Amino acid sequence: MKKIILIIMSFFAIISLAGTKIDSSILQNVKTNEIVSIDKLKGKKTYIKMWASWCPICLNTLKDVNELSGEKNLDFNVLTIVSPSYLGELNKERFKTWWEGLENEYSNMTVLLDNHAYIARKVRVRAYPTNVFINSDGEIEKVVPGALSESFIKQVMATIK
Repeated sequence: MKKIILIIMSFFAIISLAGTKIDSSILQNVKTNEIVSIDKLKGKKTYIKMWASWCPICLNTLKDVNELSGEKNLDFNVLTIVSPSYLGELNKERFKTWWEGLENEYSNMTVLLDNHAYIARKVRVRAYPTNVFINSDGEIEKVVPGALSESFIKQVMATIK
């Protein structure tokens, strides 16, 4: 019964966010400290993996996201976003120090910090990992909790304009 309720709740969360824009979100590249505006992603579809350093499922699937990020000729952006101090995540400085030990292993990945958890709140992250699929107009198409395979991500992105 709990699984059915969770599935129903996830379905309605996806429906209620469809068409919502993630605009004016200011993110920080963990590697370069560069400020990135999510507005600049318009014009190309984007897959975002929301994750946390304490999440074993997230860490187990980073390799897949790193490989996907390194693929040539993708017709979509691949980003990962961490929200410091949100839902048990390390604060910004502790996360950056922790990530320094891993960044060479995941060199294809772009890791952005959502320092004020704006996007995490906007897409209603309740668990990690959470996957966000954005169309070329900058609108959320789907938000899917849980670990997703590379083939599933590509399949979903193929259905998005």
